[in-house]
Amino acid sequence: MRTTIEVMLETAGFGGERPVEVLRDGFPSYVMRVSKTTLSESPTVIVKACPFSSREPDILLCLHRAGLAVPRVLDVREGEDFRVVIMEDVGIDALHKRRDPAWYMRVTWEIAEIHRQFDLGSAEPGNGVAGRKPAALGVASDLVALLPRYDTDKWRGIVREAKDGTIQRLRDGTYLGLTLGEIDELVYLLERLANDTLRVLWGMQVREGSSERKEPGTGFGTPTFIHGDLHDGNVLIRSGSDYAASPFVIVDWASARLDSGFFDLVSLYDVAERMKTCRLDPEIMIATYLDARWPDGVRNDVVAAKKEWSKCRMLRAWDELRWFATTGDDFGDRARREVSIIGEMLCEL
Repeated sequence: MRTTIEVMLETAGFGGERPVEVLRDGFPSYVMRVSKTTLSESPTVIVKACPFSSREPDILLCLHRAGLAVPRVLDVREGEDFRVVIMEDVGIDALHKRRDPAWYMRVTWEIAEIHRQFDLGSAEPGNGVAGRKPAALGVASDLVALLPRYDTDKWRGIVREAKDGTIQRLRDGTYLGLTLGEIDELVYLLERLANDTLRVLWGMQVREGSSERKEPGTGFGTPTFIHGDLHDGNVLIRSGSDYAASPFVIVDWASARLDSGFFDLVSLYDVAERMKTCRLDPEIMIATYLDARWPDGVRNDVVAAKKEWSKCRMLRAWDELRWFATTGDDFGDRARREVSIIGEMLCEL
């Protein structure tokens, strides 16, 4: 997105001299804190500008109208090749600063309730599903139309892209800190793990296409509306006691999609583990998630839930490798970490 901060501020209606703090500068979006505006009672607002191709402004509007845990949207305005979303500023008290497992479990419960409200099952978009909030029903069809759906074919493509891209980056020396022997070992592992993953995905697709009759919405992999990049830096905690319906505000919805809800669960866990912000117990996370998403207990099959966890953690690692292969933003240690996770999760499956 080629534009200037001045042009974006002018589009947002904030031209002229005023204090501006740039929180994120560049691709894929710009985020600024702007002071002294008339759009909000708060002394500051957040302005996020993103390309026209981004679905995030529409997603934020839908979720805000549904009363879910997102920033209050004050306005959306269009520029020449971008849009800006003007939102409430809830501060910078992010979840990772709490370093308390109890707070992470509260977020796990929150995201599970969002998944429950938008669980697609086998029903038509917009049909009533027990447990959905009335506000969510009115935007379900809009969200389904907006979001990409990740299915088994999509994930097979991601695995192949990740394998080929990572091998190329290893061979051309993009990833530093690896000896030739370590590179050869990683290439061998990537080839083997990719083949094993593709076999697992093929087996899943065969089972999904089975002629056996299934009850609507059964299975932990039933697609729902997910954040797609849920981690403890994207969960903000409202300041003071102004918690409204939730103490949390979840930001950065650019990666939202229709997929297994367990992807949000493993993302929250994985980033906290990697950054050492909080030690979390996967079994407690899974149990909390099951209780919140299926409060009737019908689907509280812990063994099956752990397999879904392992599948999603494995595929998320492949997606991380694809991202590194696209951006080059890795020095070898992350590549080794993701490969290790893939191998461990395949053993669990």
